Amino acid sequence: MSRKSSILYLSREDHVKVDACVRRHRFVNYSGMQAELRAAGIDVSRSALHRYVQKVQAGDAAPPVASAACVVVIVERASGAVRSLTTEASGEQIEAAIRSLNPPA
Repeated sequence: MSRKSSILYLSREDHVKVDACVRRHRFVNYSGMQAELRAAGIDVSRSALHRYVQKVQAGDAAPPVASAACVVVIVERASGAVRSLTTEASGEQIEAAIRSLNPPA
């Protein structure tokens, strides 16, 4: 098992600075990142920075995880306006709620 990255041992404040620096340099220019961090009093090795940049970049590229059971899309016929929302309700519950708004005549 490999040891933890030295960046993970930084204070929360310094960790935020490293993240901002990595994103500001758009995941490239390790020498520039290292120089900027060193000027801010944060000394990290180039290899530790490289490993950390790869993790941050992979995390930023990951698709967001849907947390809701359903996505409801509402299209208003008259205006064409479209709205969407997420809900934990099931499709059957949503359908029943909509049908209860317009009972059969």
